[in-house]
Amino acid sequence: MKWHVGLLTAALVVSGPLVFLAMAEKITIDAVPPAVRATIDRETAGKPVTEVETQDVAGQTAYQVEWIDGNRELEILIDANGNLLPPNTGGEAGGAADESGGEGKTEKHMKQ
Repeated sequence: MKWHVGLLTAALVVSGPLVFLAMAEKITIDAVPPAVRATIDRETAGKPVTEVETQDVAGQTAYQVEWIDGNRELEILIDANGNLLPPNTGGEAGGAADESGGEGKTEKHMKQ
């Protein structure tokens, strides 16, 4: 029994990011707290939001938001108080910095 627990622990350590991503939950934009919604509205500037997910970041709920701006798909990570979190804080957030200089925004990929 002891080695089963050890193997499970090792598996969780090795696959930690996979476990983390499995905990993300898609929600509707209407389900976010008002402070988060205000940040979404400010950062997206009326562009269409394509996805909102809740994530656990350091034991706290955070909201990953993706939207389309021209030919780019951007994303931000917001804490429950509406504050932008730095890129690479959790989940898939992170990557090449947005060329517009938007703090906390990341560009997922260029669309062709």
